[in-house]
Amino acid sequence: MSLRSLYVILCLSSFMVNAESINISQFANSSLDDWQHKSFKAYTQYQIVSLNKHSVLRAEGTDVASSLYKEIHIDLEKTPYLNWSWRIDTPLNINDEQSKAGDDFAARIYLIVEGKWFFW
Repeated sequence: MSLRSLYVILCLSSFMVNAESINISQFANSSLDDWQHKSFKAYTQYQIVSLNKHSVLRAEGTDVASSLYKEIHIDLEKTPYLNWSWRIDTPLNINDEQSKAGDDFAARIYLIVEGKWFFW
């Protein structure tokens, strides 16, 4: 896996419907204290940085498989939408993402519904 960087823009990482929204993270406060880190194969390095006057999450790793996650409870009837944005500085060199060798992603989002299948 090649070196990669990922930036997640704070203002786009929230659930929204009409005037009601739930902020998943406040990256502007420069803290990941309420997030948990799970490693499958070494750890991705996460840090809050400034990008274009926004506080964003930067994730960087080489030959790693880990996740940053947060358990929250959301009423999907009231807030059924997820708005999220990301940027990759160095795209991965993958020919066939449906093969085992190509099963590599710079970023993924998992939404787990309570009582349903959990991926780890």
